[in-house]
Amino acid sequence: MNLAFASETDSDRLGKYFQSHPIPGLIDLSINRQGHFFDQYRLQSNQFDTLILTDHNGEIQGMASFVFREALINGERGTIAYATDLRISPTRKAILGWSQHFLPILNDVVQKRGCQYVFSVLSTADRRIYNTFVRPRVLHGNKPRYHLFRRFQAITIHGYYPFAPKPIGTIDIRSAEREDIDPLLDYLRKNNSKRPLQFIYDETLLNYRLEHWHGLKLSDFRIAFDRKKNIVGLVVPWCADAVHQYIPQAFHGMAQTVKTGVAFASWLRWTRKFSSIGKPFRFEYLTMLNAKNPDILYALIHDAFVRSKRDFLVYLHFVDDIMTLPSRWMITSKLPFALYTVLPPGKAPPLSFQPRPLASSPEFELPLI
Repeated sequence: MNLAFASETDSDRLGKYFQSHPIPGLIDLSINRQGHFFDQYRLQSNQFDTLILTDHNGEIQGMASFVFREALINGERGTIAYATDLRISPTRKAILGWSQHFLPILNDVVQKRGCQYVFSVLSTADRRIYNTFVRPRVLHGNKPRYHLFRRFQAITIHGYYPFAPKPIGTIDIRSAEREDIDPLLDYLRKNNSKRPLQFIYDETLLNYRLEHWHGLKLSDFRIAFDRKKNIVGLVVPWCADAVHQYIPQAFHGMAQTVKTGVAFASWLRWTRKFSSIGKPFRFEYLTMLNAKNPDILYALIHDAFVRSKRDFLVYLHFVDDIMTLPSRWMITSKLPFALYTVLPPGKAPPLSFQPRPLASSPEFELPLI
């Protein structure tokens, strides 16, 4: 087995290997990277490393990527890494080869890039992945430790129940204009100042997303204003089809029940139709979702749903975050995930990175998974 850094020329074969390894869970999903394989990482940053494990024939047997960006860590600026797209072929040689290399790679990446922390997201519905990385039967000294940061859910909004209340009429929601940028960034900084992990809200971040999030425009930023013209909320719906598509291969358990229920509700026009097996999901992410209170959040989500021509919307809800709880008037489903701090053996995460009652949740965006 040989481990090497991938280059831009590896895009096509990485895409084929990646798509051939579906993510198991309540919904078995294959991910089709559209365009260039590395465009997914450029949603966060232009700084990233992808490593590929190949056999003696040059065939890919495993891969993993690290995306590096600046962030506010407990209020202080620093560099973090996001470990993602870990895929290993189900062969003994591939698994053993990757086990030998992963911890040295992690240590090397952290040192060279000056990273303070490495984070990763895992689906808690996939017991195989969970038992392999988070709760292995045997703790080897050559494996990194996954420490739970926060649990979260991908909330899917399919529609609204009959007689759902109208959004509050004391706010005005409109598309952003150039003169809104400075007060909007100021609002985002203040609204997220207590989070242990934050995006750095400045014009650099805004311009970067407008450039690299394909199709995103300033007019897609939907801002909520109160009667005094103060900003009290924001949502940015975005369709990622130009970067990746999620294709369902099978539905299991509760997911199959939800699929059947949504199909019936769509006949009543309470929801929109769900994609069938083998066809890409048609949805939009609700990104940069901020609100002063749950009523404003409800109004922003309702505004996005009415304006969207997609089948459903998805947003991130950290468990125990009361602000982002879905309204009981929404027809929703959810998929469980968790954000982890990845550390070498013997090293513990700071207290702010550990689950605690009433602790502020970190900032993250679903399109980055």
